[in-house]
Amino acid sequence: MAVLATYSEVQDIMQDTTIDNTYITNVLTTVDRILTKVYEYYTGVVGNDLLTEIQKYYAAHIIASTTSRMGAEEQVGEARIKYIGKWDVGFNATPYGQILLALDTSGLIAKSALKTASIYAIKSFE
Repeated sequence: MAVLATYSEVQDIMQDTTIDNTYITNVLTTVDRILTKVYEYYTGVVGNDLLTEIQKYYAAHIIASTTSRMGAEEQVGEARIKYIGKWDVGFNATPYGQILLALDTSGLIAKSALKTASIYAIKSFE
């Protein structure tokens, strides 16, 4: 595949221009490698326009999961803010991950995040 999204597009959706451009570019490279593997056997399942959006939100999810952790509640003195919305684990841990799952109409990204198990049958020697 190819990195189609830009660091400025990721900054725009995150509304944060303080995140280092080099860091975002590196995350986009990582996202490209992941998506290349996810879509390895399903070439053409998403077009370039949708792939660009997927890359942006995947990168934003990774960044939000690492450097821009979101608080569930904030308080300064008497002022308190409690955010609405449900946060979970995996892609559901950030709003960007939740959007990512919605953008991936193939369901392959959600499937790639699941734990895998293998069962091997041993042929009977009787």
